[in-house]
Amino acid sequence: MVRKTNTAPRARRALEGADAARTLWLAGLGAVSLAQKQGGKLIETLVAEGEDFKVRTERFANTLVRDLRRAANDAQAQVEGVIQPLRAKAVQAVRDVEAGVNERFGDVLGRLGLARKPKAVRKVKRVVRRGKAKVGRRRAA
Repeated sequence: MVRKTNTAPRARRALEGADAARTLWLAGLGAVSLAQKQGGKLIETLVAEGEDFKVRTERFANTLVRDLRRAANDAQAQVEGVIQPLRAKAVQAVRDVEAGVNERFGDVLGRLGLARKPKAVRKVKRVVRRGKAKVGRRRAA
């Protein structure tokens, strides 16, 4: 008996496989062709997006800088609000001490008969300044 082989389905499958490979090949060629044609458009789109992003980040940075400056100015105003009264009190305390020292030196100079002599007053002030300088040097040493 002669055996019949069924070659038709194999041939059909081979042709289908060849068609699939040809289809894939043509799809790849089409993708390359589109990429070449639309490459310029893609670059233009990317450049436009980059420029837009740059503008948005500059706005954000400027807003951030403005907010930081406001916060720094507010903090400075608060610190100055606290320091100004303390400074005024310190200046007044120094003036009070200076007035007390001048009053006491005036009494001493008056007893010595030197109260009205400007030379003597300058000399006493110079001695007092030198004494402060010497005390400062001793502390630094």
